[in-house]
Amino acid sequence: MSKMFTDLRRHALNGPTMGTRWSALFFAPQGCDPEPVRMALQAAVDEIDAQMSSWNPGSDLMRLNAAPVGRGSRCRTGCGRCWR
Repeated sequence: MSKMFTDLRRHALNGPTMGTRWSALFFAPQGCDPEPVRMALQAAVDEIDAQMSSWNPGSDLMRLNAAPVGRGSRCRTGCGRCWR
């Protein structure tokens, strides 16, 4: 791995999420493929959107809000931890 900042390449990534966009900047050695990083970041924000979106009627949060009083709703693990 390079020890000099000048040997690193700047990567700027972005993608859609929740009606807006996310962005990330990072520096990595020459030859580093940023695509796996972009895919992992996109998957992370997609998971949060699927759980906590207040505009997507299929999200865990919106399904819980639409459920009759006293009746539960199935949710993903992360979302359930947040609600407890």
